[in-house]
Amino acid sequence: MRKRRWLLPGCLVFWLVVSALVGFVIVLRENSKGVGSMEAAVKLRPIVEAMPEPKEPFRDYSTGSVGMRFRNDEGVVGVAKDRHAFFCDFDGGGTVVLKDSRGRVRCFFGHVCGNCNLSVASSPSQSLDEFDAQFTTNFTEQKWP
Repeated sequence: MRKRRWLLPGCLVFWLVVSALVGFVIVLRENSKGVGSMEAAVKLRPIVEAMPEPKEPFRDYSTGSVGMRFRNDEGVVGVAKDRHAFFCDFDGGGTVVLKDSRGRVRCFFGHVCGNCNLSVASSPSQSLDEFDAQFTTNFTEQKWP
């Protein structure tokens, strides 16, 4: 009988501890700033520079890389770091490094929802110029150090 007396309070304490931990994780994740990091961009630059120009659109969620090809045969490749990932403040969340078919390698900071998610801001683009115009309304270009 003594063992059962502690069962309900024990379950209640367990439930409260688990709820507190889950709440902490949710608050930590949702309050991450993910505003971009030049440090992360500098590390990503050689990776992006080595990426070949895409022959067709692609997404690689494991690396956060993306490639887009436009109707006028221009293209862009790059890496976008998720702003909503756990500990994104320490991993460069919100950082985008792009290389286009004109040879430019550029860095942007902004709201990246999910790794390699550039098409949200620029999916209707038919050319690199249209992509640039649409992309820069949602992302801020940064100067390389």
